[in-house]
Amino acid sequence: MFSHFLVVLSLFLSPLAFAAPGDKPAIQDAVQTLSRYPAGMMPVSEPTLSAIDTLHESGERQEIALLKHLAEFEAAKIQEASRKAILAIRDRQRILQRTAFAASLPNWPDMETAAAQFIDQTTGPEEARCVAYVDWILGESDVPVLQPANSGDAEQYLASGEPRKALAVLIGRETPAATTMMARAFEDLGEIHRALTLYWSLFLSGENAMLAVFQKHGIDPERFLLGLPHHPYYHTLIDTNTAQGWQWLKHHGDILTLTVLGEQLAANRNASESKQLLQQLEALNGQDRVTPLSVLALRELTLIRQRQAKKKSQSLPETPQNTIE
Repeated sequence: MFSHFLVVLSLFLSPLAFAAPGDKPAIQDAVQTLSRYPAGMMPVSEPTLSAIDTLHESGERQEIALLKHLAEFEAAKIQEASRKAILAIRDRQRILQRTAFAASLPNWPDMETAAAQFIDQTTGPEEARCVAYVDWILGESDVPVLQPANSGDAEQYLASGEPRKALAVLIGRETPAATTMMARAFEDLGEIHRALTLYWSLFLSGENAMLAVFQKHGIDPERFLLGLPHHPYYHTLIDTNTAQGWQWLKHHGDILTLTVLGEQLAANRNASESKQLLQQLEALNGQDRVTPLSVLALRELTLIRQRQAKKKSQSLPETPQNTIE
């Protein structure tokens, strides 16, 4: 008869099994307890439930395979406890992954070299850094080819630690709930750039709660939103809404937003574009801001106003002066 021991053996023979050699005896004891029984024969007892609880509290990615078998073959109470343990492990892995991603983000001064490729007649150096920042975060975001599934519960697949099956069910669904589950599935697979692409598309389509997800990844929303419209991937995002990004910048943007808008204004713009940029600059100092503009931002706004006034005066035709003979 098939035994959970075979699943456990495959774990110990995999590279993942040696990630933490022998320093977690409680997990090893729990795995040994749960691997004693043939599939479908595990008793609902204090030792087995306690072992699952240990994995719930301390288990790692490599224990999910065992828990998936328990959730498939064992009694209802064992199944429920195993699914909860899988979710807990996934949550911990997600937190670790997000923390690692935040630590890997490039420093702002270091973006200068990467930004050079984005500088042109309409994109200044600060905006180019923002575009390079977006480029680094989105990475290789092409969605992989997946075989669609006609049936199945995507949420249940995620709860059971089967993100690929969840993605197969979710293909073609464009509701916010489906997109959120797809992003979670990509995170569970370690495809962080693809997950972030979907999270950003949700935010830009009005899902403001996604902002907390970005912050957990260490992402600066101001830098990202300023660079996104000029990034090549921008127009392929799902349900992209430029107004949503601007509304956030209007209430939260500071010196960087003013600098980028100032660069755009200094570029060769037609009268309509210049007027819109000036309106956006003034809106940044509106009464409905979450926090007032910083002193540096106010100083930058004053300088931009002065430059525009000078530019306007220089463009006026000279008035002929009357001479007295």
